[in-house]
Order: sequence, then structure tokens, then C-alpha cells
Amino acid sequence: MSGCRGESDLVETYSDAQLSEYIDGIRGELDKKRQMARVINLSAAYVSKAYYNYGEVQDMMLAVELAHSMNIRTPLIRRTLQQEDGYECIFDRVQGPNLMDAWAGLGWIATIRLSFQLRRAIQRMRSQTNSTAGSLGTGMARTFWLEDKCKIPPRPSSHAIMSIVNFWQNVGSFREESKKTKEQHESTCQGPLKLSQPLVFTHHDLAPRNLMLDSAGDLCLIDWDYAGWYPPFFEYAGMDNFDRPQDWGWMGVFRWKVFTWIAAGFYSKETRCLNIARGTAIRFRAARKFNAQAGATPSTRSLL
Repeated sequence: MSGCRGESDLVETYSDAQLSEYIDGIRGELDKKRQMARVINLSAAYVSKAYYNYGEVQDMMLAVELAHSMNIRTPLIRRTLQQEDGYECIFDRVQGPNLMDAWAGLGWIATIRLSFQLRRAIQRMRSQTNSTAGSLGTGMARTFWLEDKCKIPPRPSSHAIMSIVNFWQNVGSFREESKKTKEQHESTCQGPLKLSQPLVFTHHDLAPRNLMLDSAGDLCLIDWDYAGWYPPFFEYAGMDNFDRPQDWGWMGVFRWKVFTWIAAGFYSKETRCLNIARGTAIRFRAARKFNAQAGATPSTRSLL
């Protein structure tokens, strides 16, 4: 069974107006306490997550639908509500902890068992390919690895994604970039990684906070907001995208490395490149301007 089901309660019995009012009440109480949370508990069986626009909702729902079609365990979406300031999606609540909290208490047998469980899910996902990158509906490239001022247009090619990754490995100073010729800008994007990469169905954020253990002790994948079509190494890199809790200790960190290698393969060079890309893009958000003007990498913004 691909869904992680919960018991029947107000989600089935309340009208849209009643449920909307109930959710507003919970969020209002959190606001009074100055607590911000996109995900809130509605009951023992359900949670609700806030979204800002329908494009985000559509992309997430299509990703969850595709995951379910491949028998990947992920919470079912029960209802979707339009609110004054966005949307609310109600999901089954997984009856168990996430791996971030449970990891320190797991042994090697559980580590290996769960890693192969996730490996099978990732292999199914990688069997699904696409000709363009980005999310399943709008085609937006919602990747936290490549955020800069130039932005990425919807449905970019694999060549475009890899050109941007490579650009950030070779970027010069703002002054140096402004003086480059078209040929030099294109050369900046040629390596170190291959420009030709398959685009596979990718969760994109399989950090342990998004891997839940259900009541049977099996993995359930949550938070498909970043899911889409990306090169295979994006999945591996996403599993490394978190701060290790102190209570894990060195053995817990090592077990996570083994877990990641078994589940998603080994892409240390590519992950290093993505970390460089994100770090450099955060510090120099407009540095790709001249490269995009030369047509070496794509942009959604007017760069004149």
C-alpha cells in the first residue's frame, strides 16, 4: 500500500467553510504566540500545510500522484482548501517519528534495511525520465541549489541546468565577467561536469526530516514541494542538505553516509559542485548577469 492512512475525523465531516475556519483558528493561536509554521496538526490523523499559490499546490500534487502510481509510500492528500492568503493541503499524518529524531537510536540492521527500502523507491523514480527539467506541472525549477537574481525559466533543458552549475564553478569577479566575450562566457559553462545528463523524477529534498517511520517501521516520504525532473545526482546531494544533530555522534554520521550511498549512489564530486554553486550564488546573486546576457545560460529577467 502506497498511502500512509489515518483515522476518520473532522477532515471527512467538516464542510470547506468549517474546516477553513478551524485551520484559521489554529494558525491564529500560533500567531498570537509568534510561532510560524507551514505545517500544523489538525488531529491525531491529519496535518495541514500552507501554500502561497496554486502553482505550488499543482506541482506538489502531481509529484505525489506520480509517486503513488509507483507504489512509493507517501501520505495521501485528503483535501485542498483555498484561503484568503493562499491554499491549505490536508495530508494523512504519519504515525511515527522522522529519521532526524529516530536516527541516533537505530542500529546497523535497521539502517541497512531502510536504506534498501529507499533505494527501491529511488530506482523506481529514476525509471521515469523527461526531456525538460523543473516541476511536473508549471515546469518551475524550484531548486535551492541554483537560486540567483537571474532566475531560471520554466522547463529548462538538461544542458541549461548543467551550464548554470558549471558557471558557478568558474565564475570570476564582477569586473572579469563584464569583460568576457561570448566565447569566453560559453567556455565558462563547459565543465567540470558533463553538460549531457538524464533528467529523472527526483524528490530533491530527502534529508532525514522528510523521511518518516510509520507505525510498521517502514519509510514514508513527505514534503514533495521541490520534486521534479533533475539530474540523478540532485537526489544524492539533497540527502546531504542538513546540519547533523549532535546526538548522532560520529557513528551516526557514518551510518548516514552508508545509508545515502546505498539509497542514492555516490556523487561526491557533483554534490561538491552543487554546494559551491549555492554558496557562490548566495554571496554574488547578480554574478550570472553577463553570462546570461551572452546567452550562455538562461534567465527569466531583463538584464539590460
